[in-house]
Amino acid sequence: MRQREVFATAVRWLGVGVGFPMFLAVIPAWAQLGPTPFTLSTQLSLWLLFLSACLLFDRPRSPFYLLWMILTAYSTMAWTFTVLLGRTYFGVSPDTILLGTSETLGAIMVAFALSSLVFGRSDWRAILRRDSFMILRRFERMSSARLVVVLAPLMVIGLIDCLTIERAGFDVIFSSFRQVYRVLLLSTNYRVAFLSVPCSVFACWYLASRRRRLWEWGFAVVALLCFWLPFFVVGSRKELLYVIGVVALSLWYLRGKLGGVKRVAVTGVAMLVLILPFASRSIPLHQVLLEFVFPQYTLFMAMEAPELEEQQRAQMGEYGGPRTLLPSFLRLSETHAPAVTFREVFDLPFGLAFHPYTEAHVLSRSQSQLYFVVFTVGLLAFVFVLGVLHPVFFLLGVAYLMLWGRSDFWNSVVFLLWNGGILAFLSSPRWIPIVHRSTAHLSGGVSGLEEIPRAVGTRRQ
Repeated sequence: MRQREVFATAVRWLGVGVGFPMFLAVIPAWAQLGPTPFTLSTQLSLWLLFLSACLLFDRPRSPFYLLWMILTAYSTMAWTFTVLLGRTYFGVSPDTILLGTSETLGAIMVAFALSSLVFGRSDWRAILRRDSFMILRRFERMSSARLVVVLAPLMVIGLIDCLTIERAGFDVIFSSFRQVYRVLLLSTNYRVAFLSVPCSVFACWYLASRRRRLWEWGFAVVALLCFWLPFFVVGSRKELLYVIGVVALSLWYLRGKLGGVKRVAVTGVAMLVLILPFASRSIPLHQVLLEFVFPQYTLFMAMEAPELEEQQRAQMGEYGGPRTLLPSFLRLSETHAPAVTFREVFDLPFGLAFHPYTEAHVLSRSQSQLYFVVFTVGLLAFVFVLGVLHPVFFLLGVAYLMLWGRSDFWNSVVFLLWNGGILAFLSSPRWIPIVHRSTAHLSGGVSGLEEIPRAVGTRRQ
């Protein structure tokens, strides 16, 4: 009887979790129709209904489905803007938007089906809960000296950037937008960016681990405001949203740490981070969704300019792929981020976030869907493997996968390795002596969570 139940569950899972997405992916070919507005609308509607049902009724794997919902938004919002608002950008043809969106959506469904076979049956919520519990138990014993050492560099950099913005004037910042930001602010240096995320996440975990003193809260809040305010003023939100995502994700499933009111507050802060930079410039609020629209326009422009695409492909060779993992002094030639290279090749007035399907399309126009599937499933596997080594990697990785729709593969690998490694070092109990004794038994500790290791069981199912 038990074997029958297991077999029936496996059949249902393979039929719904794998067969249905694969069926949706081949609808245009099966119907012998090219990508048309009707077929794409049908695919997208059924796909979103499927993900919504999984998100609502398969709660243990809800983070897994949320990743695909956000990736779908990054990959279809440009076409939605074209259909509902009649808006296109950079002179791209609506036919190109339709074709590129159809290809990307089909590849997403195939990648989902393949990743479901390997990762879709893991209890993502239990893994996140266990890893968060392990991290916060480690943080509750840390001394305030470590908080000062970690945040002091961010405060200094933030104060310098705030003075730079004050001297330049807000009018200059608003009129020049990211050009002034790139030239003037110290935090644009990628070495500083590698420090900003782990240090900010460290401070938030430190404060959330147990009841802290008032001066610790004050110091942390002032330091983080000094550092992130320049980002907010110039409208750069990716890193700040990522920090909010990591912290919210790590506390979301811990009972008593992020209740209903606090969850609404975190969501409200994330929405303010998205909306206020536009409101401060009197820009229509619907343009906040350009966060999800512009990354895919890199694909559309590459599709419409094959003669430039060859040049882009050559410069992508300078980007170097795996060579990005090496320190700059060990690389045989200079490398460039794909988004920067794309802006230079297409002579854009500002940089656009890269879309992973653009990377796949540039590497091989005929095999772009295959490359995209390999990159997406490979990044998921990379996050799971790193998560076995240290819990911070899985928490950072899941949060970063929510931004996969505006990134590229090798930069994602480098980002996760550096940020995860730095955060693992900062949270290590050895580099600064631990002063406080464990306070898990106190009301201010990680209360009500002592049963988590027994309830979760093994890290991977």
